[in-house]
Amino acid sequence: YWGKKPNNIFRTYIENYSKPNEIVLDAFAGSGVCPLESIQIGRKAIAIDLNPIATFMTKILATPLNINKFVQEWTKVSNDFLKFERDSGLFLTTCPKCGKKARIINVHYDGQPFKIRYKCSCQKKNSGKRLEKEDLDLIENSKNVKIDYWYPEDKFPNTEAFNGAKKYVGDYFYEVWTRRNLYALSYLFDRINKIEDKDIKDFFKFAFISMLHLSTKMVSARREKSQRPDSGSWGRPAYLFPKRHLEQNPFVLFERAIEDKQGIISAKESSNKLINGKAKFAKNFEDLVNNKNLLILKENSIELSKFIQKESVDYVLTDPPYGGLIKYFDLSSLWAIWLKGKEQNEEFDIQYQQEITLDKDRDFDYYDRMLSKAFSEINIVLKPNRYMTVTFHNSQPRVFNSIIKSC
Repeated sequence: YWGKKPNNIFRTYIENYSKPNEIVLDAFAGSGVCPLESIQIGRKAIAIDLNPIATFMTKILATPLNINKFVQEWTKVSNDFLKFERDSGLFLTTCPKCGKKARIINVHYDGQPFKIRYKCSCQKKNSGKRLEKEDLDLIENSKNVKIDYWYPEDKFPNTEAFNGAKKYVGDYFYEVWTRRNLYALSYLFDRINKIEDKDIKDFFKFAFISMLHLSTKMVSARREKSQRPDSGSWGRPAYLFPKRHLEQNPFVLFERAIEDKQGIISAKESSNKLINGKAKFAKNFEDLVNNKNLLILKENSIELSKFIQKESVDYVLTDPPYGGLIKYFDLSSLWAIWLKGKEQNEEFDIQYQQEITLDKDRDFDYYDRMLSKAFSEINIVLKPNRYMTVTFHNSQPRVFNSIIKSC
């Protein structure tokens, strides 16, 4: 998640400006660093963000995971998708060393495909080779593969963040993926939705979206000198389509999202120890005050006093949007369109028109006005003579003046 703050620094602020059992508010909570640090040290926390990906992420991080149960489910899911991957034949190449079929890890492009990275049973490590005729034919034929499972057919919103995408790939989100990658993703998402346990299913969905952007055409291929031919990077938070890019096998990416050092199993082993059932989710503010310690709301910060009692918050630590530096809603939409699912779950609707940002449709007057409204609401719910800490970054004096004036 963009702009993630160092947890140790946030914890120090929370310890300094609040006491155990007091209420800490983050009105622009993002991935939840402030509320999660708060509940670990005995505070009650309110996490507010209008971005559904932010609130989903905070909830997943705070929720304990039964690792054994998850691994049991993963065994079934991985067996199914490995069979599907093999049967489809869309990610297979011929190993030049043994002549057997091998698993494609990724395809390197520089305008045109020029190299394949693959894994074969005859070797311990991944290998690379130039594309042969069968590989080129496979790429060409995969452009017409019939997709039997649901995938999002949303159009790009009418915001400037998508101008590049519309220029390079078309009008629809699904065009940021190659056809065979879309085919693989649609199967994976369908298989995840067949999991009966809702909590376990949500963790798999979290792993799924964590690798979605890495399976697009927007991933840059690393240069030879990096000696990392099997991984790419989404260079910066924007819809960019580099000439030199990777088409990465989504099945491989999903395995990594589950099993690698930064995968969900490892991550939840860590967060289980840190939070260890400390999160008690509240339904509303009254529930937070009376019984629970964590309230996560997908709401607009300019309306805080509608769902938080006046003069009830003991400390505010928040990190508001940095002008138009990062297009949080536009970037998050890549994940939200999948999480909405076939049923179009309203929980993951993104209210683009309400984002506090700067763009061609929202000028400094709008940005100043919305920030001022948000901080006015914070002032209403904050107790008298208590503190607020604001972190902010932008190199433009005009943007920095906005945050100072609003505060």
